[in-house]
Amino acid sequence: MKHAAIILCIIVLTPSISTALGATVFFAGNKFTENGIEWCEEENARYHLYGEEKWLEQQKYSIEARICANLYSDALWQYHEADRVQKLIQRSAYYAQLEIEESQKESIEGKIDTSPVNSQKKIPSWVKNIFIWYGDGKVSDDEVINAITYLIEKGIIKVKTG
Repeated sequence: MKHAAIILCIIVLTPSISTALGATVFFAGNKFTENGIEWCEEENARYHLYGEEKWLEQQKYSIEARICANLYSDALWQYHEADRVQKLIQRSAYYAQLEIEESQKESIEGKIDTSPVNSQKKIPSWVKNIFIWYGDGKVSDDEVINAITYLIEKGIIKVKTG
Protein backbone atom coordinates (compact mmCIF):
# COMPACT_ATOMS: atom_id res chain seq x y z
CA MET A 1 0.00 0.00 0.00
CA LYS A 2 2.88 2.34 0.85
CA HIS A 3 4.39 1.86 -2.63
CA ALA A 4 1.04 2.52 -4.30
CA ALA A 5 0.76 5.85 -2.45
CA ILE A 6 4.27 6.86 -3.57
CA ILE A 7 3.54 5.93 -7.18
CA LEU A 8 0.26 7.85 -7.05
CA CYS A 9 2.08 10.94 -5.71
CA ILE A 10 4.64 10.71 -8.50
CA ILE A 11 1.92 10.41 -11.14
CA VAL A 12 -0.06 13.33 -9.71
CA LEU A 13 2.89 15.64 -9.01
CA THR A 14 5.09 15.05 -12.07
CA PRO A 15 3.03 17.25 -14.44
CA SER A 16 3.00 20.05 -11.84
CA ILE A 17 6.72 19.84 -11.26
CA SER A 18 7.59 19.81 -14.95
CA THR A 19 5.23 22.72 -15.63
CA ALA A 20 6.70 24.68 -12.73
CA LEU A 21 10.15 24.16 -14.19
CA GLY A 22 8.96 25.31 -17.62
CA ALA A 23 8.93 21.88 -19.25
CA THR A 24 6.01 20.83 -21.42
CA VAL A 25 5.59 18.39 -24.27
CA PHE A 26 6.39 21.33 -26.60
CA PHE A 27 9.02 23.19 -24.62
CA ALA A 28 11.88 21.95 -22.44
CA GLY A 29 15.31 23.26 -21.53
CA ASN A 30 14.37 26.73 -22.80
CA LYS A 31 13.81 25.51 -26.35
CA PHE A 32 11.23 23.65 -28.37
CA THR A 33 11.09 19.90 -28.53
CA GLU A 34 10.35 18.13 -31.81
CA ASN A 35 6.67 18.23 -30.77
CA GLY A 36 6.96 22.00 -30.43
CA ILE A 37 8.27 22.36 -33.97
CA GLU A 38 5.50 20.06 -35.22
CA TRP A 39 2.96 22.25 -33.42
CA CYS A 40 4.39 25.35 -35.13
CA GLU A 41 4.10 23.59 -38.49
CA GLU A 42 0.48 22.68 -37.76
CA GLU A 43 -0.35 26.23 -36.66
CA ASN A 44 1.43 27.94 -39.58
CA ALA A 45 -1.65 27.98 -41.84
CA ARG A 46 -3.86 29.45 -39.07
CA TYR A 47 -1.18 32.04 -38.30
CA HIS A 48 -1.22 33.23 -41.91
CA LEU A 49 -5.01 33.01 -42.17
CA TYR A 50 -5.73 35.07 -39.03
CA GLY A 51 -2.64 37.26 -39.03
CA GLU A 52 -0.09 37.47 -36.26
CA GLU A 53 -2.02 39.66 -33.83
CA LYS A 54 -5.28 37.66 -33.86
CA TRP A 55 -3.47 34.31 -33.86
CA LEU A 56 -1.35 35.31 -30.84
CA GLU A 57 -4.49 36.47 -29.04
CA GLN A 58 -6.10 33.07 -29.69
CA GLN A 59 -2.97 31.40 -28.34
CA LYS A 60 -3.13 33.56 -25.18
CA TYR A 61 0.25 35.12 -26.09
CA SER A 62 2.03 32.02 -24.82
CA ILE A 63 5.80 31.85 -25.11
CA GLU A 64 5.37 28.89 -27.45
CA ALA A 65 3.17 30.95 -29.78
CA ARG A 66 5.56 33.92 -29.70
CA ILE A 67 8.48 31.61 -30.52
CA CYS A 68 6.54 30.12 -33.45
CA ALA A 69 5.79 33.63 -34.71
CA ASN A 70 9.49 34.45 -34.51
CA LEU A 71 10.34 31.28 -36.41
CA TYR A 72 7.76 32.01 -39.11
CA SER A 73 9.51 35.26 -39.96
CA ASP A 74 12.98 33.71 -39.79
CA ALA A 75 14.63 32.65 -43.07
CA LEU A 76 15.37 29.25 -41.48
CA TRP A 77 11.64 28.46 -41.58
CA GLN A 78 12.01 28.04 -45.36
CA TYR A 79 14.91 25.58 -44.94
CA HIS A 80 13.87 22.03 -45.91
CA GLU A 81 16.89 19.77 -45.54
CA ALA A 82 16.97 16.61 -43.39
CA ASP A 83 18.27 18.49 -40.33
CA ARG A 84 15.52 21.16 -40.48
CA VAL A 85 13.81 20.20 -37.22
CA GLN A 86 17.07 20.16 -35.27
CA LYS A 87 18.07 23.55 -36.67
CA LEU A 88 14.64 24.97 -35.79
CA ILE A 89 14.91 23.57 -32.26
CA GLN A 90 18.25 25.36 -31.84
CA ARG A 91 16.85 28.58 -33.28
CA SER A 92 13.89 28.30 -30.90
CA ALA A 93 16.37 28.47 -28.01
CA TYR A 94 17.62 31.80 -29.35
CA TYR A 95 14.09 33.21 -29.58
CA ALA A 96 13.14 31.81 -26.16
CA GLN A 97 16.11 33.63 -24.64
CA LEU A 98 15.11 36.89 -26.39
CA GLU A 99 11.51 36.53 -25.22
CA ILE A 100 12.58 35.83 -21.63
CA GLU A 101 14.99 38.78 -21.59
CA GLU A 102 12.32 41.06 -23.03
CA SER A 103 9.76 39.90 -20.44
CA GLN A 104 12.22 40.52 -17.61
CA LYS A 105 12.97 44.03 -18.92
CA GLU A 106 9.26 44.77 -19.36
CA SER A 107 8.47 43.61 -15.82
CA ILE A 108 10.97 46.13 -14.46
CA GLU A 109 9.60 48.91 -16.67
CA GLY A 110 5.98 47.97 -15.97
CA LYS A 111 5.38 47.56 -19.68
CA ILE A 112 3.37 44.85 -21.41
CA ASP A 113 4.25 43.95 -24.98
CA THR A 114 2.75 40.70 -26.25
CA SER A 115 4.25 40.79 -29.74
CA PRO A 116 7.16 38.50 -30.62
CA VAL A 117 10.58 40.13 -30.36
CA ASN A 118 11.38 39.36 -33.99
CA SER A 119 8.25 41.08 -35.31
CA GLN A 120 9.20 44.32 -33.59
CA LYS A 121 12.46 44.64 -35.46
CA LYS A 122 11.77 43.35 -38.93
CA ILE A 123 9.49 44.29 -41.74
CA PRO A 124 6.95 41.47 -42.23
CA SER A 125 7.39 39.49 -45.45
CA TRP A 126 3.93 40.47 -46.71
CA VAL A 127 5.01 44.14 -46.56
CA LYS A 128 8.13 43.36 -48.58
CA ASN A 129 5.99 41.55 -51.14
CA ILE A 130 3.51 44.39 -51.45
CA PHE A 131 6.22 46.64 -52.87
CA ILE A 132 7.16 43.97 -55.40
CA TRP A 133 3.49 43.55 -56.32
CA TYR A 134 3.16 47.33 -56.59
CA GLY A 135 6.07 47.41 -59.03
CA ASP A 136 4.34 44.70 -61.05
CA GLY A 137 1.04 46.64 -61.02
CA LYS A 138 -0.73 43.98 -58.93
CA VAL A 139 -1.68 46.25 -56.00
CA SER A 140 -3.05 49.78 -55.80
CA ASP A 141 -1.59 52.97 -54.40
CA ASP A 142 -4.03 52.71 -51.48
CA GLU A 143 -2.75 49.23 -50.56
CA VAL A 144 0.83 50.51 -50.50
CA ILE A 145 -0.21 53.49 -48.38
CA ASN A 146 -2.01 51.12 -45.98
CA ALA A 147 1.17 49.03 -45.68
CA ILE A 148 3.25 52.12 -44.90
CA THR A 149 0.66 53.29 -42.37
CA TYR A 150 0.80 49.87 -40.69
CA LEU A 151 4.60 50.06 -40.43
CA ILE A 152 4.39 53.50 -38.83
CA GLU A 153 1.59 52.54 -36.41
CA LYS A 154 3.47 49.43 -35.26
CA GLY A 155 6.67 51.44 -34.77
CA ILE A 156 8.56 49.33 -37.30
CA ILE A 157 9.53 52.51 -39.12
CA LYS A 158 9.71 55.96 -37.60
CA VAL A 159 8.92 59.18 -39.38
CA LYS A 160 10.58 62.38 -38.22
CA THR A 161 8.37 65.43 -38.31
CA GLY A 162 9.46 69.03 -38.24
